[in-house]
Parts: sequence; C-alpha cells; structure tokens
Amino acid sequence: MVSDALAQVLGTVVISGVVIIVGAIVLNPTGTDIKNIGDLAVMLEPAFGTFANLVMGIAFLAAAFAAIMGNTGRCSVFLNAGLNKPTSLDSKNIRITAAVILIGAMAIAFAYGSSPIQLTYFSNVLTSIGTPTAGFFITRMIWRKDVSRGIKQPRALQICMTVSYVFYTALMLFALYRAVPNFLGSIM
Repeated sequence: MVSDALAQVLGTVVISGVVIIVGAIVLNPTGTDIKNIGDLAVMLEPAFGTFANLVMGIAFLAAAFAAIMGNTGRCSVFLNAGLNKPTSLDSKNIRITAAVILIGAMAIAFAYGSSPIQLTYFSNVLTSIGTPTAGFFITRMIWRKDVSRGIKQPRALQICMTVSYVFYTALMLFALYRAVPNFLGSIM
C-alpha cells in the first residue's frame, strides 16, 4: 500500500511539475494554446529532445493508471463502508464493486463517441464537485468527539484540515465558475 501511494503521489507531482514548468516557461509568454497531448510534447522537445513524446506518453499513462486505480479503489471502499460491508481491499465486495465501476466507465467511454478530451474535461468538472462534497463529510468527521473517543483530539490536524478544506472549496468554486461555461460552450 505504501509503494502504491508513493507511486501515485510521485507520479502526480512529476506530471504536475512538468505541466506547470511548460506552462510557465513556454506557453505564458507566447500565448500558445494546447489542443492535444502532442502539442504539449512538442513544447517539451527543448528539454527532452526526441524523447519528449515518450515522456508525455509515460506521464499521461501513469496519470490515467493512478486515476483509474485510485479513484476506483476509493469509490469501492467508500461505497462499501456506507453500506456496512467489508472494506478490505482484498475482499470480494471491493473487487466486485471495482469491476462494476470499471466496466461502467468503459461503457461510457466507448458509447461517448466524441472527443475523449471533452469526456475527460466533463469528468474533471464532476470531480470538482464530488471532491469538496466528500471533503465536507471527512472534515465534519474529524471534528466529531466520538471519532476520537478515548484519545486527545488532534487540534492541529482539525484546524489544518478545516483551513485546507475551505481553501480547496474556494479554489474549486472559482475553477467551476470559469470551467462550466467553457464546457457547455464546447458541447453545444
């Protein structure tokens, strides 16, 4: 579990770092728009040369794998926890739930029939709504006295979690304010 978490965190940091560096160095001064992943790989050629396509391919494959496995696992665990079923990652309930989620996602992807970029954009908009919702309940839970019964409440953690949640929610509301009209304009 530790190696999986490290791989996901490091993969996300590397991908985010590459995107931010490219955006800051190349895109911002030129005003260039990225229409597809190939455009981003071309912009990486000064740093990676002929390996730019390979680096972007590996980065996005890692991001996709981390998102699919991480989100599917979390959804399965949360759903089973809400239904008072076993939440061990090797339990039959988790495997069945994860398989159903992956099959459903695959069916949606194949049935969509349009640009996968729009489908990815739509899923990001939905994630932007779902993450603060889940964060609200996690933040509420950490403040409950019965959760930490018998031990001292972790005040620093509670405060940091609340501040992080408020900041994240404000950031997501701002992003949705800008993203939803763009998304609606692209599908109409």
